[in-house]
Amino acid sequence: MLKWSAMIIMVMASTAFFAYATNSFVHSVHAAQNRDRLQELAGSTVNRAELGADYAFAALTAVAEGSDLTCGEQSLATFRSQVHQRSIVKDIRILDARGFTRCAAFPEVLGGAHMRVDLGEMRDTRNENTKLVPLQLRGQSALGVMWVVDQDTLLLATVSTRMLVHDVLPKALRNGNAARVALDENTLIASHDEMGSTVQDTGENARPLVFKAQSDRYPFHAEIHIFDHLMMRWNNGIGASYPASGGVFGFLFGLLAIRALSKPRGIDAEIGDALEQGQFKAFAQPIFDLKTGAITGCEILARRLLDDGTVVSPQQFVPLAEQTGQIDAINWQVMDDALAGLRPFLRKNKHFTAAFNVGAQQLIQPSFISELRTHVREARVGSRQVTIEVTERQQFQDMDVAAAIMGRMKEHGFHIAIDDAGTGHSGLSHIQKLGADIIKIDRFFVDQVVHDPSARSLIKMLVRLARDLRMTTVAEGIETEEQMQALAELGVDKGQGFLVSKPLPLKSFVGFAEKLSHSEDQKTAA
Repeated sequence: MLKWSAMIIMVMASTAFFAYATNSFVHSVHAAQNRDRLQELAGSTVNRAELGADYAFAALTAVAEGSDLTCGEQSLATFRSQVHQRSIVKDIRILDARGFTRCAAFPEVLGGAHMRVDLGEMRDTRNENTKLVPLQLRGQSALGVMWVVDQDTLLLATVSTRMLVHDVLPKALRNGNAARVALDENTLIASHDEMGSTVQDTGENARPLVFKAQSDRYPFHAEIHIFDHLMMRWNNGIGASYPASGGVFGFLFGLLAIRALSKPRGIDAEIGDALEQGQFKAFAQPIFDLKTGAITGCEILARRLLDDGTVVSPQQFVPLAEQTGQIDAINWQVMDDALAGLRPFLRKNKHFTAAFNVGAQQLIQPSFISELRTHVREARVGSRQVTIEVTERQQFQDMDVAAAIMGRMKEHGFHIAIDDAGTGHSGLSHIQKLGADIIKIDRFFVDQVVHDPSARSLIKMLVRLARDLRMTTVAEGIETEEQMQALAELGVDKGQGFLVSKPLPLKSFVGFAEKLSHSEDQKTAA
């Protein structure tokens, strides 16, 4: 009896310790991921500012090419046309060497036809003929993008900056935060501050955490301030059930818990076993035409399928696989599974494409293109039916190398998509340089498109950019008919989301796609 009693005590004690250690580890990983996410959002805020400046400069370029800059009716008509085409730009005007307005598309925007801009406030950019200047737009901070035409003539585009900091953060952190964009750290051009009310609610001991980012192309500095107690509450949103689960684990598995603790297996070993057993499977989510509703492709998403049939979401293994360097092997296994499962369907539907997610670090590996071609060739699938999605959240260390690799991939027939557009590291020039075929609009903006004018403005900008570069736009995360209608009205080409279908196992997806195609054929015949 003493032996069994000792074993029971050991099982209970070791299980409690294992549960505590697991909970602490998962919590620390989650906290680190949350900090990284907030730092990425600070970078994303800078990228939004870069995008606005790029778009204003594009408008000024079009004005200079299409107008004689004489302040005649033809010039003003060209100014107004560019303002109407780019909703983030509110006015275009000509200034003299002292900053006085000669003429303006909409004089009232900056206080009248004779308003003077303080040229002493100009900030330099990497382009010596392009300057930035802080402005006031109807009582709110705004940005001026200035092009020095010659020593007597300046072109000024007024950019609304309210959208740069509106609803930047996840919903759980939106009360009690501040987001700011400044020129040279001191002069605000956009701010959104909800920290005052939280200080009143929590007392003066609340301590803000600050996440900063700056542009390497413009003098933009972004800061996100979050109170530490809100950050702690956000971090604690995971793992509350781990101690109880550990206790249940101890009672159910007894001596196996002791063995697991005496010879602990690392996370890399667990993922290695899953790879060896072929547990990483492909699920497919339809991509559909917003005008016709026809399914034109799919995005392949990774899932882990356990022996008992349990489906494990990527949030539970992708971050750990990235840390242990096993994410590339998972991507290849999922691609092989998808191409094998979809091969008959792809052969019958020659214009159908399957999209695969690839990280920036995997893409720039010297062997990536040859490995990709090998996997596709062995699956007996055409490269023109394969799209490689590169997330914009991961920064390329060398843009020239990335652009060259994407160019070689396109030469071999593959399509390239920029995923999470509008949230990552690329400005207009970077997206253009990469030479992608598709821009995927992040669900962050799709969630807001019905009720938020700022989200609609940014989507309009991306659609305009795509059309200028002959690219296709795809909106992710569509969940309602209202969102789909709003996106179609903004000119987005295609969509993806739970409104049509959640990610499905390959056999279910093929059945769903064929059934929908058959229904469309019957409608056409009728």
